[in-house]
Amino acid sequence: MNNTMKKLILVLVAVGYIIHVNAQNDYNEERNIVAISGALTSCYTWQLEVSYHYKVCSYIRIGASMGMWKQYVADGYPTGKEWRVSDDDEEVENFYIRPSLQLVSPPIIHFSEGNLAFLLEPGCMMNIPYNKVNIAVLNEYGMITNYKKISSNKGRWYAFDYKIGFSLDLGSAGISGGYMYSNLDIFAMNRRMKYNGKAFDEFYPRPQKIHGGFLSLYYYF
Repeated sequence: MNNTMKKLILVLVAVGYIIHVNAQNDYNEERNIVAISGALTSCYTWQLEVSYHYKVCSYIRIGASMGMWKQYVADGYPTGKEWRVSDDDEEVENFYIRPSLQLVSPPIIHFSEGNLAFLLEPGCMMNIPYNKVNIAVLNEYGMITNYKKISSNKGRWYAFDYKIGFSLDLGSAGISGGYMYSNLDIFAMNRRMKYNGKAFDEFYPRPQKIHGGFLSLYYYF
């Protein structure tokens, strides 16, 4: 067994011991955490999710969330001669599941009714790997005469992200907020679509990293 493997085993044993000790110390504490969270991002999207995490020890929680994101401003949409994407489909949206790990620091500030700590939450957003849009067919006067549906199941449907900020515990409830970052491409499912030989990708901005802010309300039980 080489030295690197020995060091890795020692680290895993040490982490396991710390978790075990904290679990014994926190035996009488509430271990279940439910939350509702919202976010606004630099890609003109809002996010809303509900989550559940299990408190492994004082500083580590594992769980997942379910939610939805949607554009509130259309940043480009496909259109062509005698057709365009319908009004309802100009802003892209999707539903997702997001497994995540929450790492909470020891309290940095104590209050009479609670404490403030640092929060780091890496996660993986898994969107529904499918999308469809309605195409409005126009006549020579620009009036809608028909609708056609097109769909796609191609494109990257997952993204990695993290949230970093502060967590304010107030007894059995609390609030957290801060900065979020993601490599999600909100147009990923639409980029592969085509209509009348026009690829939708040319109408959307290049993939970009997402920055934003989040706010969560949570409850222990």
